[in-house]
Amino acid sequence: MTAFNAPISAAYSNRPQRQLEEYGRLALLAAGGAAVLMLVGLIIPSQRSSFFRAYLTAYMLWLGISLGCMALIMLHHMVGGGWGMLVRRVGEAAFSRLPLMALLFLPILLGRHFLFPWANAAQVGMDPILQNKALYLNTKFWLLRIVVYFAIWIVISTLLRTWSHEQDAGTNVRATQRMTSLSAPGLLLFFLTVTFTAVDLIMSREPHWYSTVIGLLVAVGMGLSGLTFMVTMLALIVQEELIVHQPHVRDLLTTDAKPFSNFVSPARLNDLGNLMLTLVILWAYMALAQFIVTWMGNTSEDIPWYTQRGMDALRPNAWRWYGLALVVCHFFVPFFLLLIKNNKRRLTVLGTLAVVVLVLRHLDMIWLFAPTVTGPEGPESAVGGWASWMDVLAPIAIGGVWFNGFVHALESYPLIPPHDPQTSDLLMHDAAHESHGGQAEAATQGTHGAADHTASHAHKPTGGAHA
Repeated sequence: MTAFNAPISAAYSNRPQRQLEEYGRLALLAAGGAAVLMLVGLIIPSQRSSFFRAYLTAYMLWLGISLGCMALIMLHHMVGGGWGMLVRRVGEAAFSRLPLMALLFLPILLGRHFLFPWANAAQVGMDPILQNKALYLNTKFWLLRIVVYFAIWIVISTLLRTWSHEQDAGTNVRATQRMTSLSAPGLLLFFLTVTFTAVDLIMSREPHWYSTVIGLLVAVGMGLSGLTFMVTMLALIVQEELIVHQPHVRDLLTTDAKPFSNFVSPARLNDLGNLMLTLVILWAYMALAQFIVTWMGNTSEDIPWYTQRGMDALRPNAWRWYGLALVVCHFFVPFFLLLIKNNKRRLTVLGTLAVVVLVLRHLDMIWLFAPTVTGPEGPESAVGGWASWMDVLAPIAIGGVWFNGFVHALESYPLIPPHDPQTSDLLMHDAAHESHGGQAEAATQGTHGAADHTASHAHKPTGGAHA
């Protein structure tokens, strides 16, 4: 890899082209403005609790995007498919932000007394249930668990990113096999750590409440967040004809003669749409399963979670309509739209739907966090908490910093891995791929043969190429 970058853009066009770097700079400026406004909430004593709750809500959204991308890229390493080749580098750049997310956890640690009832000694002294859970729900052990989760995630992401770079450079012939071998246990660790994370950051805010589904619900939601982000970026780069910078590497595929948009075929978009449909259905299934289990159990420990969200027939509140809108917009609308094959095969439609679902993922995070009452009256409250104006600013403040780093990470690798065995499928089997209606391609055997074929079909950049 050389020390300079060659620009590539999405397609030939007469309109002025913008660089992806510009979006990164704008995101950072927006983050600064949102952070300044949020500091007002931190300064005002009556808004301090809302500040930390909004921060935690937005934090879980961007953590979910990072972890969801990592899980889907590991899935692709295991099962293959051209769909993953389109978004692999976007996903890798996304999960490379995990060290940043570890650093951004600091405000949650500092504001734990506003977020978790078990972190308030006075509240623990009045609540026998909190006293019985003190062995697990205490600051030192809680923080130790968070450190372990991040250590696992960062190790996995660093190894995947390192081996991906070695695969591009051709310095490690076993890089592909190592990524595949790591992905199976990596996915298992993903589900385990996300389940415990959901317990520590969501369920522990209501220690009287129990849910055996919350871990899978959050894990599936993270996968959906990651997928919609990757599809959004794919649509942004191609449709807006953004100039993205690539490093000069051997056998660079995206050149003037071979634009990146050439790889974005309807059949591969169909695969991404099918995966999005699957995750939408799984999210709805998990949410419904949790509701049915709680409704059938009808216990005093479980019911408050739903009564605070307007499900009390005698004392309903506005959260009931919020939840109904979430069901309609987060499940039924994307479900029926994604059943139509042409919608999945058109980048305009799929990209727009991905943006909408990504916004709804934040609204789902608000549903999980905002209604919870963490004070002493929490378990008996049927009113529920309320969303705040900071729920709009917090995802911008965190996301702007995250996105700026994401852009730099994305531009440090080629958009299409030149020496991945599956690259030959992108070059050879477009017609066969289309004839099978969007079925994911099988992983190609033989790393060296695929790399040689890639080299024979690639074009050397002449200073600038079109994506």
